[in-house]
Amino acid sequence: MQLERKDIKMVNANIGHNINAAIEDLKNKQGRINLNNKIVDTYLARVLDRETDKYLPAHFKDSEVVGLRVIANRDGTKTFRFYYTPKGKGETSVTIGQYSDSTGKRFITVYVARKVARVLKSTKVLENNAELIVKKELKKYNKEKKEKIHSFNSVALEFETRIKSNRFRKKSKTNYISQLNCYVKKAPTSRGIAKMLRENSKVFKILDGPIGQIDKDSWFSIHSTVTEHRGKFAANRLIEFFRLVCNYAIEKRYIDEHFCHFKKDELNPEPKRINTIPIFNEAEQSKLDKQLVILSKINDESFVSCNAINVASRMPRRPQSEIFNLRFDQLSSDLSQAYYSQTKTDDQSTPIYEKAVPFLKKMRDWNREKFKGVGPRSNYFFPSMKFGQRLKFKRSIKKSKVPHLQRVDRTWKNALKLAKVRYRPLYMLRHSFAVKLYEETGDIELVRELLGHDAVETTLIYCKASKKRQQRRLNAIPRDFLSESIVA
Repeated sequence: MQLERKDIKMVNANIGHNINAAIEDLKNKQGRINLNNKIVDTYLARVLDRETDKYLPAHFKDSEVVGLRVIANRDGTKTFRFYYTPKGKGETSVTIGQYSDSTGKRFITVYVARKVARVLKSTKVLENNAELIVKKELKKYNKEKKEKIHSFNSVALEFETRIKSNRFRKKSKTNYISQLNCYVKKAPTSRGIAKMLRENSKVFKILDGPIGQIDKDSWFSIHSTVTEHRGKFAANRLIEFFRLVCNYAIEKRYIDEHFCHFKKDELNPEPKRINTIPIFNEAEQSKLDKQLVILSKINDESFVSCNAINVASRMPRRPQSEIFNLRFDQLSSDLSQAYYSQTKTDDQSTPIYEKAVPFLKKMRDWNREKFKGVGPRSNYFFPSMKFGQRLKFKRSIKKSKVPHLQRVDRTWKNALKLAKVRYRPLYMLRHSFAVKLYEETGDIELVRELLGHDAVETTLIYCKASKKRQQRRLNAIPRDFLSESIVA
């Protein structure tokens, strides 16, 4: 039904909306409505004047705070205004803020508008201070919303869903979840971490507070505490995790900035492992090979572990993430080519060193005879002999669900001890192979391809570690190289 122009004016003078039964039920005796966001979204709208074909503004008066109104403007936006009457003057108003734009995107809620309106109502002199008070209160509310409501721990728990997504690799997920459990959920995975948290509770208490109020000094204190109790690398990795959480808070607009930014010289120095740990020489490698043959005869578990170590020393890939989980379908039928997916540098295909082939053939034949193609373990070169068993972990007893080999720590330590070779981590087999390969060939591109590096700059580390090749180059210099420059 088309309204007359005088009727439209009457509607606007009352509550600014087409009068219907639903609105009448919401009004009190004074024509005011107990506003909430749903009512404003559903019932408040500008009124179309059919005669002029233009929109007219409409408004609702709030029953909770007298003087507060929400107005539907001609352009489709909705605005909160507070009306008051200064002493000796007529009614005036001040804009509190925009409720929503023409698309319906919300900015200030009814709750916030009432909070600001109550402060305005309680202020004695508003004539010249109203706009300043509104700005101050909104700024105060935004700060509370961004900083006080969102503690670091609450944001970290929210960030957990992103950790479990496909955005991070499996190893990174495991590390981040472990740090989340230890420092946010307060469920440490070791007694050492539990003791550190207990003795330094004041240092870690800041994580329960507002994320936007954690300053650089607080992050430094956490970093130094973890460095002292857990080590240099652990402290750096923890700061990396905290920085990701803070960046997530900025992305969600919980805070405007954070102070978890560490320069390289502010973190603990992390020397390249290849430069600090000596590689295996030929004599040591020969001793290890002999002991691995002996250990492989103990039982099936030792047999699988020893052969996995032998392949790791002749196939320069990452042992735990690329060798121990090798499947039959990753290698060509003649075992000359290996295909890797979802590595640090995406999908790759690399040739296999011929000295690794006998061990791979041995494991393939053994697996076929052992499992006869039945079960998930029948797909792997190095199956786990603990698959399906109930294993005791640090905090619980769980059933092993991983069908392939994961760790060879015990076998590796025993082999080094029996061979009377200085202990070095298992990954040094990969580094040793790379250095020796470069010493023999001088082909940096071949080394890069076999190691699976994306950039040749990473592979150049092994060139610098090759002392033997450096000595060869130095010895290749002619003896009369400096003869002309010698001063008599």
